[in-house]
Amino acid sequence: MNLDVVLRYFQTEAARQIQKAAGRINHVFGTRYKWSYLPNAAAVACAYKYVLRNPVRAGLSRCVEDYQFSTIIPKLELPSVCGVSADWSLVPKADRERSKWLNEPTSKESDMLIGQALRRAHFKFSDGNDVVRAVRRLEQEYGFGTPCSFSAEK
Repeated sequence: MNLDVVLRYFQTEAARQIQKAAGRINHVFGTRYKWSYLPNAAAVACAYKYVLRNPVRAGLSRCVEDYQFSTIIPKLELPSVCGVSADWSLVPKADRERSKWLNEPTSKESDMLIGQALRRAHFKFSDGNDVVRAVRRLEQEYGFGTPCSFSAEK
């Protein structure tokens, strides 16, 4: 079954029930469900850190694990999904190392690049010399090193 169809149904029905119970008529969810294919370990690590740092960027918490609604509390556990261990290879395994990595600040430029890449159906960066330089900086910030773990979209 298509995940888009399932989540559209879930959001529609949940919104109806919440609106009915609360007596409200406005939006319940900010936007529709959106997915992005993450083709490699670098994309998985970027998306993981980007999403978990959202409360820190928004000023809702000082560090990732302080956000009360985070999915990584009480432990900083990696998702346990069969067959994807290679996709998580760039995310530090030990709790302390992962916490340190997640709480290392990232530049607004890197956050913007990842946010744009996640808006696409297939996680990709745009083309251009400026983007390639920005991606190299992103890799240094995220600890991926060189050569580029990503290739700019052609």
